[in-house]
Amino acid sequence: MENRLDTLRGLPLYLSVAREISRDSQSSTLSILLRMVLCRALYGLGARDYALFRLDSKAMSSVSQFRTKRQTTAAFVRINPKQERWRVDDKRAFWRLCVEAGIPTPQVLVLLSRRDLVDPGTPVVRDFQAVLDFFRQEENIALIIKPVDDGRGNGVRFVRLKRGVPYDSEDRPIDIAGFDADLQSDLGKRDQMVQRFLEPDPVIAGLGNGKAMGTLRVLTSCLDGKFALHYALARIPCGTNMHDNFTGGSGGNLIAWIDPESGVIGPGFGRRRDPDSWTLESFARNPDTGNPIQGVVVPRWPEVKALLRTASQHFHQIPILGWDVAMARDGIYLLEANSNADIMGAQATSPHGAAALLPVLALRS
Repeated sequence: MENRLDTLRGLPLYLSVAREISRDSQSSTLSILLRMVLCRALYGLGARDYALFRLDSKAMSSVSQFRTKRQTTAAFVRINPKQERWRVDDKRAFWRLCVEAGIPTPQVLVLLSRRDLVDPGTPVVRDFQAVLDFFRQEENIALIIKPVDDGRGNGVRFVRLKRGVPYDSEDRPIDIAGFDADLQSDLGKRDQMVQRFLEPDPVIAGLGNGKAMGTLRVLTSCLDGKFALHYALARIPCGTNMHDNFTGGSGGNLIAWIDPESGVIGPGFGRRRDPDSWTLESFARNPDTGNPIQGVVVPRWPEVKALLRTASQHFHQIPILGWDVAMARDGIYLLEANSNADIMGAQATSPHGAAALLPVLALRS
């Protein structure tokens, strides 16, 4: 009954999605709408899921393998012990654990906090001016300032310091007072940490805008001592974005499937035709630069898999993790790990649903 009521309330959305898919296919709006309602009734998959995963092109037998964000979140909450998630949910703790284990991760250079915080080995400052003072001797250094406890990329700031003068990603001088006012607002909610910005590997940089670090999202499991790599994605920053968050393509970025065995990247997916569209387009080449995406091989892919095998064993207390891997000019780094990895991008870029990609999710949440 609840599913039916939700569907009725969202009927305008269902109609909008059905009409869009109908324009791109040979099916009528009515037949698509009826199939969408059936998917909702049988599997809890709503109109947005139907569009994002292009379920109109999937057989009903395979549709049952797809999961909503709510369903996958419930599964990760059930599988990953709450008392152990601090190891990755707190980025400071994750950094320290990686350092202790010899796992390459960008060093935390400075902590920003409005609390009376004592952090052995890491300087603690209260404002942006103090950060500038700390790096005043640097001729040219690029920094990332990010929250210690946010897994969605919110509030990440890029700063390049040239002899103590701050510039943004477009090489424009930063208004120190305005920057610090925004930073102080965020510091009222959570501490921030300052790390060196990693210059991306040329191959990875060529996929996107060449400025931001486009990371790899790799989902692994370590269950009963057995390691498995379930899927990998390339997150491709586009335009002027200094982050690689996909968010369903709404911000202009792309996402692409990576073959787990070979490291070969598939086409990029995103929304360019219409930012208000519901379905994704596929791109063999970056629509902004013309550079190839499909067919590019992730450099040093066997090393990435070996590093993740080692890291998974060190973080075995959390059975399933989504790793953010940075392919930098000077090496491979683990930026963070996510105990509630977003599996939506994997379902949107591959023919497979979450339960097929990660069999433990076959048990419905």
